Order: sequence, then C-alpha cells, then structure tokens
Amino acid sequence: MENKNNSAVLFKNESKTENAPNYKGKIVLNDYEYHLSAWVKKAKSGISYMSLSVGEQVVAKVEKAPVKSAPIEDDDLPF
Repeated sequence: MENKNNSAVLFKNESKTENAPNYKGKIVLNDYEYHLSAWVKKAKSGISYMSLSVGEQVVAKVEKAPVKSAPIEDDDLPF
C-alpha cells in the first residue's frame, strides 16, 4: 500500500506485549516516510483517545513514478 504525501495509514497490531502499540503503520510528511504507532488510552474523565508517536524515518525520500508522455510522431510535426 502506498501512502500519498501528508497522509498516514494504521493497521491493528497483533502483538500482545504490554507496551506494544495497538496500531502500527506509516506516515508520509513532505515526501519523507516515517513509522507511526498509536495506543488507545482512556483519560481520567473516562473519554477514550489515541496517543500517537512518529518514529524513525523509513526511507530518505519517497520515490515517485516517472510521468510517461505519449510518443511524438514525426508525421505530426509541422516542420
């Protein structure tokens, strides 16, 4: 799955260790990709919320696919 710039994706984490995040994924910020973790927590007031952490950089820069242009036919040129 490829993230678009300035967007994120999270998936449920199957790890059941005590401090493991409930969700893990990646976020792309300004063309740089980072690990993203989220924990479901409950405030003292009883309201549930998610605590997020942006981790180490995954790749230096997200590679974009080159744009392909239609081939130019010599017969179409006016000169």
